Amino acid sequence: MVKRIGMVVIGFLLLLQSVNGLNRMNEVNAASNQGVIEENILTSASMNVTKNGAEVPLDKPIEIDDNMVVTLNYTWEFPDQHGYVGGDTFTFYLPDQFKIVGGPLSGVLTDESIGTYTASTDPSDPTSPDRVKVVMTFSQDIDADKVGGTLTFNTKWNKTKITNTTEDIKLVKIGNDWTTYTLHFTPTVSNTIEKKGTPDKSKNAKNINWTIDANKKLDTVTNAVITDLIPVGLELDPASIRVTPLNVNLAGQTSVDPAAIDLDPTTDYTVGKTGAGNDKDFKITFTHAITSAYRIQYSTKLTQRIEHFENTATLSGDEIAPASTTATVNIGYGKLLEKDSSYNSTTQTITWKVKYNYGELDIPQVNAKLIDLFNDSQSLVPGSLKVYEMTIDANGNGTRVGEVHNYSAPTIPAANNKVGFGIEFNTDIQSAYEIEYQTQPVEPVYEGTTITNTVTLDGGDSVDRGQWINQLFGSKSRVSVDYATKTVKWKININGNNLPMNALTIKDSFLGSKLELLPGTLTINGLNPSDYNVIYDGTPADYTKGFEIQLNHLISNAFEITYETSFFKDDWNVSTANNSSNKAVIAWTDAQGSHSINATASFDPNEETKHNGFKNGSYNPVTKLITWNVGVNYNGKAINAAELVDPLLAGQTLVPGSLKVYGMTVKNGGGVDIDATPADATVYTSTVDADNKLHVKFTNPITTPYYITFQTSLDNKIIADKVENTALLLEGTSPVSEDLYAKVTIPHGTEYVSKTGKQNGSKIDWTIDINRGQSYVLDAKLIDDSSDGQLLIDNSFHLYQTNVAPNGDVTKDLSHELVRGTDYTLAITTANSGGQSFVLTFANPIRTAYILEYQSSILAEDGEPVSNSVRFEGTGVVVTSLSSEKVIFIGSSSGSGTGSGIRGALTILKVDENDSSVVLPGAVFQLERKLSNGTLLAGTQLTTDANGKVEFANLRYGNYILKELTAPVGYERNATEVTVTINSANKIETVTNKKLPVIPWIPPVDPGTPPTPTTPTTPTTPTTPTTPIDPGTVVNPGKPTDPGTPVVPGKPTEKPETPTKPGKPTPPKETVKTPVDQPKSGKVDVPKGGKPEVGNKPKHGKVTVAPNGKWDYTPNKGYTGKDSFTIIVKDKDGTEEEILFDVDVDKVPLGGLNGDGKTLPKTGEASHLPIQLAGMGLITFGALLLLRRRFSSKTE
Repeated sequence: MVKRIGMVVIGFLLLLQSVNGLNRMNEVNAASNQGVIEENILTSASMNVTKNGAEVPLDKPIEIDDNMVVTLNYTWEFPDQHGYVGGDTFTFYLPDQFKIVGGPLSGVLTDESIGTYTASTDPSDPTSPDRVKVVMTFSQDIDADKVGGTLTFNTKWNKTKITNTTEDIKLVKIGNDWTTYTLHFTPTVSNTIEKKGTPDKSKNAKNINWTIDANKKLDTVTNAVITDLIPVGLELDPASIRVTPLNVNLAGQTSVDPAAIDLDPTTDYTVGKTGAGNDKDFKITFTHAITSAYRIQYSTKLTQRIEHFENTATLSGDEIAPASTTATVNIGYGKLLEKDSSYNSTTQTITWKVKYNYGELDIPQVNAKLIDLFNDSQSLVPGSLKVYEMTIDANGNGTRVGEVHNYSAPTIPAANNKVGFGIEFNTDIQSAYEIEYQTQPVEPVYEGTTITNTVTLDGGDSVDRGQWINQLFGSKSRVSVDYATKTVKWKININGNNLPMNALTIKDSFLGSKLELLPGTLTINGLNPSDYNVIYDGTPADYTKGFEIQLNHLISNAFEITYETSFFKDDWNVSTANNSSNKAVIAWTDAQGSHSINATASFDPNEETKHNGFKNGSYNPVTKLITWNVGVNYNGKAINAAELVDPLLAGQTLVPGSLKVYGMTVKNGGGVDIDATPADATVYTSTVDADNKLHVKFTNPITTPYYITFQTSLDNKIIADKVENTALLLEGTSPVSEDLYAKVTIPHGTEYVSKTGKQNGSKIDWTIDINRGQSYVLDAKLIDDSSDGQLLIDNSFHLYQTNVAPNGDVTKDLSHELVRGTDYTLAITTANSGGQSFVLTFANPIRTAYILEYQSSILAEDGEPVSNSVRFEGTGVVVTSLSSEKVIFIGSSSGSGTGSGIRGALTILKVDENDSSVVLPGAVFQLERKLSNGTLLAGTQLTTDANGKVEFANLRYGNYILKELTAPVGYERNATEVTVTINSANKIETVTNKKLPVIPWIPPVDPGTPPTPTTPTTPTTPTTPTTPIDPGTVVNPGKPTDPGTPVVPGKPTEKPETPTKPGKPTPPKETVKTPVDQPKSGKVDVPKGGKPEVGNKPKHGKVTVAPNGKWDYTPNKGYTGKDSFTIIVKDKDGTEEEILFDVDVDKVPLGGLNGDGKTLPKTGEASHLPIQLAGMGLITFGALLLLRRRFSSKTE
């Protein structure tokens, strides 16, 4: 039986040991479970709108303004026992109708540093990349109950997303319901009423269709009335009136829904007259108050031929001031009478067209008459008179319907050198008509003349038309030019009308035109050589004077003469370079007598020929070189002592070795080819004289063109925006060319400073382009003045060299930043007004472009302008002072957030186990917070006061472990760890302690002399012995010096010495642990009026401390090992206390026990040793019982 009991005891102890081990396993770190919070933690949302600080009511139409601020307010809360941990994130989006300006927003969820938030656009969203994404990132302090807070965003309207005048703005969905604001917006319109009119045709309209768009501002209007004043010449069609609901979007654009239903005139509105006796105007009266826009449509008939109508409509009502609008309609009418003509030079006939009644008027038969007269040198072509009825389209163009015969055409007798005919219609007419006929010359046309034709209406209105006709007996023209050969081809046409011509001569003269006939080029097509003779002036023939052709007999057919001439062959000078005239005199006889006509053509050569050369140039901003190209002696003139003189203006300097001379060939079309290799240096000499004129002299006479190219430099010069040059070719001292002028433009020439700026969040990025024209400037400096509302950021200034492209574009060279203090100096000053300025001075002369970039912090309020002006100063060849200014209107948004958990308190009452009226001071407790993942966060250690109480205040709701670290004096430590749940404002927990037993001190007793033993008697049969009691070993304590009163164990026997004043104390140290990549938080006590700050920063992470003493440590990503930091707390008097924190950053286990091996328990921690010793004692006791029983059995 005893054996069984012992086995049970042993099993119980082993089970107890196992259970205790399991209890310790709950305290190890579980694997990290950071992630995204999927459930909605937003609990409510609201919005309000302000403008210039004043509230904007949301129940009335809102007129969107850039000065408005839309504030969005959100509340959020975690459910109790939520299980989320530090690092988890929650994401939501602001409605599309809002935007943030001035860059992304970010901040801390204040009060207790629950976490952080950001608000920014999300470019990765393909459907709405400009909507605002809010991300909340929480710290480990969310591991509590009743954790929540607020978020507030000050935003702007996103007008690109607000397209309708009524918008449902959905802030947040809670459960199945959205928090929605239905807002009405006032469209952007200048007038709440608008009117338009459109004629049914652009020409000859019969009706005008009108529309009135009323109440476009969507006001609420009671007793709304629309009044329309019909102008004279129009008549309302009452049946055409319609009233239709009108859609108006935010931009003020209107549209009618195809499914919209017209208002009912019997219930929704009435149509009436504007006053007694006024049958022309009308008004529409709405029977109910209106809150939306409407379109009124109606039609009017034209009753008079008026070209300009103005129509005014007015909207009035109880809540609004009358608003009026006027529409203007111009009516186009076809003309009553027009005339046109065309000429056939081959037949010498003129086709005439008369357009009659294209305005489609009603014309009585008695007035439907017209008379057409023309020169009596013309006659009507028999059978050519036709009359067509026309239809007129919407644009006034006529189309023939068919020929009509409802007219007569009497002949008008000749008078005043005019002949003609009349057209008289037999009936009234309403249609348009076209009258067409032809005339031809009565006699041959010997010289060109104008034939005049006049058509007159019954009643006197008339229209004239003139038509030029040509003679065909002789004409001359230039066929082509060949600049390579310096030749022109000519053509003369004779007897184009095939009339008899007798004794015909053609004398072609070149005198004074610098032309010369090329022998062998004269040909006559249409005649035999025997039909004519060619005669030249002089013997031998002088081809510069021309030629004469004489016909040997009468001809009646047409023929053609062609030939070629050279131009400027041996003679060119400035005065005759512009034009070459060529005239032929044609003489003959016929039945009407002798005749002579002149046929003339001219030749205007290209500019190169006129100038005997050309010049052009180009500028390379990279090298600051101008390349000049001069073509000389383009006409190939023989020139002795040829010399090109070219003044180099604007400070140009000739680049040594750059001048080259090439042979040049003129092509047929006038262009040139340049030889591949330059001419030998012996061909010419070049010098630059004291006046900076370039001289290029040819060594020998020249007879061919040349191409001279050279480069000049503008380096180390003040560079203008253009450079002009004029060269001249001389023969000795006489010009043999016109001025050869050229101009090159310099990109950014004369530009010394240009400034741009752009808002970037809470800053402005400024850029100044300096000296993009690349002038050489001494003592160059920038003087920049900033307006109030911004603050220059000193360390943001960066001055860069640049790369200049061949087209003049200037870009920043990031690899070459100038050094402040070495390459330039910068001085910033602040005026009493608050505005700032800076002066940037270059240490050395500048000769290229630079780019300065810097930033200023924005102090201005939303919508306020800030400006910045800069000027450039320097000395060089000239003094310059140029400025540039930029104004930016500031836009800004803001946000804020709060976060906290509901707080409670725990009061510990320490009493005697047997007498609760005895309170126990001096007990030290530690309260550890237990997170949902099992992690324990060490808390503050507090000591019970004289009343046996201690209060842990400001506790988040949740679970805690209460540990007693030090027992009150004279009592056993209560090793039981108590689980406490904080879920009320103040929880009271009573903890008892057992008093330690008092062991009195007993003095030793002298046993004296032992008595003489007596003779033993006969022993009786022994009874079964009882188990002996081991009295233990008696220790002689020696003679006491002071027996005194027995000392109660645990009470100190020595009074501590009064401590001396310490030196500088060693900072108190706290040790904290955190898993890898996990933030760690804690709190230091901050006295009222005090301030905490970080002292020594951690080497392997970063730490921040809030004003309330709350600190957050974040290890560097992936780091494990030791780290440390200190926090300094200053009281209001400036006294400092420094607290040292040792941090162990451990690898996070994947569940299970820590791999730390055996550890000694800290003071106050539960220890396994007492249980283990008790277990060993009981096992030993059980073994002794078993041995004694076996011994007894053997004795028996």
